[in-house]
Amino acid sequence: MTRFSPDFQETLSELMRLAIGMPNREAREEILAVHTRRMPLADDVELGDLARAAHGFTGADLRAVVQEAAMHVARRFWVESAGEARPDVSSLQVDRTAFLEALGAVTPSSMREVAVEAPEVRFDQIGGYDAVKQRLRSAVLLPLREAERLRELGLKPPSGVVLHGPPGTGKTLFARALACEAEVNLVAVSGPELLSRFVGDSERAIREIFDKARQAAPCVLFFDEIDSVAMPRGGAGNEALDRVVAQLLTELAGVRPLSGVTVVAATNRLDRIDRALLRPGRLDDHIELGLPTLADRRSILGVLGGAWDVDAELLEALAGQTEGMAGADLEALVMRATLLALEDSSDRPVPSRDHFASALALLRERMGSDH
Repeated sequence: MTRFSPDFQETLSELMRLAIGMPNREAREEILAVHTRRMPLADDVELGDLARAAHGFTGADLRAVVQEAAMHVARRFWVESAGEARPDVSSLQVDRTAFLEALGAVTPSSMREVAVEAPEVRFDQIGGYDAVKQRLRSAVLLPLREAERLRELGLKPPSGVVLHGPPGTGKTLFARALACEAEVNLVAVSGPELLSRFVGDSERAIREIFDKARQAAPCVLFFDEIDSVAMPRGGAGNEALDRVVAQLLTELAGVRPLSGVTVVAATNRLDRIDRALLRPGRLDDHIELGLPTLADRRSILGVLGGAWDVDAELLEALAGQTEGMAGADLEALVMRATLLALEDSSDRPVPSRDHFASALALLRERMGSDH
């Protein structure tokens, strides 16, 4: 029997462990070009744009996207040509709309174990908070879009930000809008979901979440209620949570880089987060979302009431009467007023002053009982 030298055996073992990673944007474009080479494409189809939007898709996923796009066009054609004896199929083309529908229908195989979204809310759909939007553009959007230039300059993009403030001020909504504005996936994680009573399970869950985020890069990794898993270390009986914080620190600023992954965390209690996580190189940018000002409330009510014609005087009056209310409270106010209007008219409910007055009284009563 032939014996190989130890060095050759080690080299052979390394070759056998060759890993095939996730395709980057250039590779995704090449894969799409291969699968669409015999497909009649419309003029509005840009494979580069589709590859940029297909974060986390493997080669098999991209093939499924192409097939789904073709099926979408076929279904649309047969519906439009219903009743024709011999419809002409020679003019069929797969357009951009079909590919976008297919991208929404096919879930990337690498991300089926975590909650991944392609958010559809933008900054202009969020009322008020202009200063917060500008800070998020500088702290998150600009580094994501200019990551390559930063690397050329030898600079490391910021790891992440913390959104903090009272409940209902829109921290989760802003995280979704960030992912949409940057045109990347949103990997959403709730802090309490990571906790487990079994030793080591929470740390493993955090490692797996960050691994999935790296595979889907570029993406926004959003931790909601991060204070539940990142409390200050050193407390009596908190050994398990101390290990969770240590794992978070390792992932944020460890040996493995977070290339293309921006971490956004949300909390109502910034003081309950371990200080090491808030230092530069980790979650170093802290953006406060306080209760909306008068101008913010006016803008939020205008956005929420966009489905009906808003009386400017009524809008101004409501903005002045809702001091101390968060965005979620204003949304509840508009919803309640619309439901009251719907009870009076099933045609096209347009809330009146009386509807808003009743809804505001109910909301204040509820908020008073909560306190």
